[in-house]
Amino acid sequence: SLVTSGRLASSTLRYNPFFSFSLYNQFDLQFRQACCEDVNFCSLYHERRPIERCFFYRPPFFTWCWGDPHIRTLDGRRYTFNGLGEYIFANVNGTFETQARTKLAAENITATLFSAFAVADLTPGSDRVQGEIGPDGEFIARLNGDDITAKLSSVKDTYMTMSVMLERIAEDTVSVSFMSSISLEMSLVEGTLTSLLIIPPEFNGTVIGLLGNLDGDDTNDLMYRNGTIASDDIPDSEKHV
Repeated sequence: SLVTSGRLASSTLRYNPFFSFSLYNQFDLQFRQACCEDVNFCSLYHERRPIERCFFYRPPFFTWCWGDPHIRTLDGRRYTFNGLGEYIFANVNGTFETQARTKLAAENITATLFSAFAVADLTPGSDRVQGEIGPDGEFIARLNGDDITAKLSSVKDTYMTMSVMLERIAEDTVSVSFMSSISLEMSLVEGTLTSLLIIPPEFNGTVIGLLGNLDGDDTNDLMYRNGTIASDDIPDSEKHV
């Protein structure tokens, strides 16, 4: 359960430990240790750094995609998408975008699978991250086009820039986190890439792409580029968005 009192209670942070660790260490971690660990002034510390009770917390939205490809939109609509090419997976408020690439699952069939994801904050100077299946079926991580897979060779390895953090959270899974709190996990599973996208609630209603529009209505998630909503009489296994 959530600890809301005493020395172990959480508190408000000034700096993000993932992107500003030195400042977090100096002004958050060390301050807390000096007041709550070295001496028993934790009550005074919490007067300045209130305990987080999660009263107004709103959980983020998340969705996952897998297989050939099975997609669950951010509003919960499920469908199978066998398009071949590169697509906007989700554009968030015009400031963040993730794209997906598909390839044929095998010769002489029409089924496809995800072979690459690219993700970027669209503000000038931000970094671009790409995860893809290599020529030998291996997972390759790229930062601004450069192969950085070797920097993430072991579980818990991290690589950070001023705008993004990458972490290998499992043997075949890499997590990409941005300052906006949007994150994307990419996993290599049996020759295909799967994904888990997490978006904070403040972006509700600002999304377009294969993952729908995040407006709470799953009936309008499947939309053509001209704004037309796909008919519900199309079989789920044959939907083209």
